[in-house]
Amino acid sequence: SKLPILFIVHGTPGGPIDSHELATYPSGHYYEVQKSGWMDGRVWRTYLDMLQYEIHGPTVILVDNFDAHVTQESSESIARDLFSVLEPLPPNCTSVCQPLDVGVMGPFKKLLRTLWLEETPVVTAGEKRLAMIKRSIKAWDRISADAIKKSFVKAIPRPEIVLV
Repeated sequence: SKLPILFIVHGTPGGPIDSHELATYPSGHYYEVQKSGWMDGRVWRTYLDMLQYEIHGPTVILVDNFDAHVTQESSESIARDLFSVLEPLPPNCTSVCQPLDVGVMGPFKKLLRTLWLEETPVVTAGEKRLAMIKRSIKAWDRISADAIKKSFVKAIPRPEIVLV
Protein backbone atom coordinates (compact mmCIF):
# COMPACT_ATOMS: atom_id res chain seq x y z
CA SER A 1 0.00 0.00 0.00
CA LYS A 2 1.06 3.59 -0.53
CA LEU A 3 1.96 5.83 2.37
CA PRO A 4 0.11 9.10 2.86
CA ILE A 5 1.91 12.32 1.99
CA LEU A 6 3.65 14.38 4.65
CA PHE A 7 3.17 18.05 3.74
CA ILE A 8 5.68 20.40 5.33
CA VAL A 9 4.09 23.84 5.29
CA HIS A 10 6.26 26.95 5.52
CA GLY A 11 5.19 28.91 8.59
CA THR A 12 5.72 29.35 12.29
CA PRO A 13 4.93 26.34 14.48
CA GLY A 14 2.06 27.42 16.74
CA GLY A 15 1.32 30.38 14.43
CA PRO A 16 -1.82 31.13 12.37
CA ILE A 17 -1.25 28.42 9.74
CA ASP A 18 -0.64 25.82 12.43
CA SER A 19 -3.55 26.86 14.63
CA HIS A 20 -6.17 27.80 12.01
CA GLU A 21 -5.41 26.29 8.59
CA LEU A 22 -4.19 22.76 9.29
CA ALA A 23 -7.59 21.67 10.59
CA THR A 24 -9.13 22.62 7.22
CA TYR A 25 -6.75 20.47 5.16
CA PRO A 26 -7.98 17.14 3.73
CA SER A 27 -7.77 14.15 6.05
CA GLY A 28 -5.79 11.03 5.25
CA HIS A 29 -2.42 12.79 4.98
CA TYR A 30 -0.07 14.44 7.44
CA TYR A 31 0.76 18.11 7.87
CA GLU A 32 3.54 19.80 9.77
CA VAL A 33 4.41 23.50 9.98
CA GLN A 34 8.11 24.36 9.90
CA LYS A 35 9.84 27.76 9.68
CA SER A 36 11.93 26.96 6.61
CA GLY A 37 9.39 24.62 5.02
CA TRP A 38 12.00 21.85 4.97
CA MET A 39 12.44 18.55 6.76
CA ASP A 40 14.33 18.78 10.04
CA GLY A 41 14.80 16.53 13.07
CA ARG A 42 11.56 17.63 14.75
CA VAL A 43 9.45 17.05 11.61
CA TRP A 44 11.17 13.69 10.98
CA ARG A 45 10.39 12.51 14.52
CA THR A 46 6.77 13.57 14.08
CA TYR A 47 6.58 11.69 10.79
CA LEU A 48 8.01 8.56 12.39
CA ASP A 49 5.31 8.81 15.08
CA MET A 50 2.67 9.03 12.34
CA LEU A 51 4.10 6.05 10.46
CA GLN A 52 3.17 3.79 13.38
CA TYR A 53 -0.38 3.86 12.03
CA GLU A 54 0.65 3.18 8.43
CA ILE A 55 3.23 0.40 8.60
CA HIS A 56 1.99 -3.10 9.38
CA GLY A 57 4.68 -5.65 10.07
CA PRO A 58 8.43 -5.50 9.68
CA THR A 59 9.51 -3.10 6.95
CA VAL A 60 12.69 -1.58 5.58
CA ILE A 61 12.56 2.22 5.69
CA LEU A 62 14.77 3.54 2.88
CA VAL A 63 16.03 7.09 3.39
CA ASP A 64 18.59 9.39 1.84
CA ASN A 65 21.62 10.46 3.86
CA PHE A 66 20.01 13.63 5.24
CA ASP A 67 21.31 14.25 8.78
CA ALA A 68 17.87 14.13 10.42
CA HIS A 69 17.10 10.74 8.84
CA VAL A 70 20.22 8.82 9.75
CA THR A 71 20.58 9.40 13.47
CA GLN A 72 20.94 6.74 16.14
CA GLU A 73 17.67 8.06 17.59
CA SER A 74 15.87 7.51 14.26
CA SER A 75 17.24 4.01 13.91
CA GLU A 76 16.24 3.08 17.46
CA SER A 77 12.78 4.67 17.11
CA ILE A 78 12.10 2.81 13.86
CA ALA A 79 13.22 -0.50 15.39
CA ARG A 80 11.30 0.00 18.64
CA ASP A 81 8.10 1.68 17.43
CA LEU A 82 7.73 0.42 13.87
CA PHE A 83 9.40 -3.00 14.24
CA SER A 84 11.33 -2.02 11.14
CA VAL A 85 14.85 -1.29 9.96
CA LEU A 86 16.24 2.08 8.87
CA GLU A 87 18.39 1.69 5.77
CA PRO A 88 20.11 4.78 4.37
CA LEU A 89 20.79 4.75 0.65
CA PRO A 90 24.50 4.91 -0.17
CA PRO A 91 25.91 8.34 -1.04
CA ASN A 92 26.03 9.17 -4.75
CA CYS A 93 23.52 6.50 -5.77
CA THR A 94 21.49 8.70 -8.12
CA SER A 95 22.08 6.42 -11.08
CA VAL A 96 20.76 3.43 -9.12
CA CYS A 97 17.66 5.32 -7.97
CA GLN A 98 16.91 6.73 -11.44
CA PRO A 99 14.01 4.29 -12.08
CA LEU A 100 12.23 5.71 -9.02
CA ASP A 101 12.50 9.19 -10.50
CA VAL A 102 11.32 7.98 -13.90
CA GLY A 103 8.57 5.65 -12.65
CA VAL A 104 7.18 7.66 -9.73
CA MET A 105 8.32 11.27 -9.53
CA GLY A 106 8.19 11.94 -13.28
CA PRO A 107 4.54 10.89 -13.64
CA PHE A 108 3.68 12.60 -10.33
CA LYS A 109 5.16 15.93 -11.50
CA LYS A 110 3.43 15.61 -14.88
CA LEU A 111 0.10 15.06 -13.13
CA LEU A 112 0.75 18.09 -10.90
CA ARG A 113 1.32 20.30 -13.96
CA THR A 114 -1.78 18.98 -15.73
CA LEU A 115 -3.98 19.45 -12.67
CA TRP A 116 -2.59 22.95 -12.06
CA LEU A 117 -3.55 24.00 -15.61
CA GLU A 118 -7.12 22.77 -15.00
CA GLU A 119 -7.58 24.75 -11.76
CA THR A 120 -9.34 28.03 -11.19
CA PRO A 121 -6.80 30.65 -10.06
CA VAL A 122 -6.75 31.40 -6.33
CA VAL A 123 -5.76 34.67 -4.69
CA THR A 124 -4.71 34.39 -1.07
CA ALA A 125 -1.69 32.54 0.29
CA GLY A 126 -4.00 30.27 2.30
CA GLU A 127 -6.03 29.41 -0.80
CA LYS A 128 -2.82 28.70 -2.72
CA ARG A 129 -1.55 26.36 0.01
CA LEU A 130 -4.85 24.46 0.10
CA ALA A 131 -4.99 24.24 -3.71
CA MET A 132 -1.43 22.88 -3.82
CA ILE A 133 -2.25 20.29 -1.15
CA LYS A 134 -5.43 19.16 -2.90
CA ARG A 135 -3.61 19.01 -6.25
CA SER A 136 -0.81 16.91 -4.74
CA ILE A 137 -3.28 14.50 -3.15
CA LYS A 138 -5.19 14.13 -6.42
CA ALA A 139 -1.96 13.44 -8.34
CA TRP A 140 -0.72 10.99 -5.67
CA ASP A 141 -4.03 9.13 -5.81
CA ARG A 142 -3.48 8.60 -9.53
CA ILE A 143 -0.08 6.96 -9.00
CA SER A 144 -0.76 3.29 -8.38
CA ALA A 145 0.93 1.23 -5.70
CA ASP A 146 1.81 -1.20 -8.49
CA ALA A 147 3.69 1.53 -10.42
CA ILE A 148 5.70 2.30 -7.29
CA LYS A 149 6.52 -1.38 -6.73
CA LYS A 150 7.61 -1.80 -10.35
CA SER A 151 9.90 1.23 -10.02
CA PHE A 152 11.54 -0.28 -6.95
CA VAL A 153 12.03 -3.59 -8.74
CA LYS A 154 13.78 -1.74 -11.58
CA ALA A 155 15.95 0.17 -9.09
CA ILE A 156 17.21 -2.90 -7.23
CA PRO A 157 20.59 -3.91 -8.64
CA ARG A 158 20.81 -7.54 -9.72
CA PRO A 159 23.87 -9.48 -10.80
CA GLU A 160 23.99 -10.37 -14.45
CA ILE A 161 22.56 -13.80 -15.15
CA VAL A 162 24.87 -15.85 -17.32
CA LEU A 163 23.56 -19.03 -18.92
CA VAL A 164 26.23 -21.65 -19.54
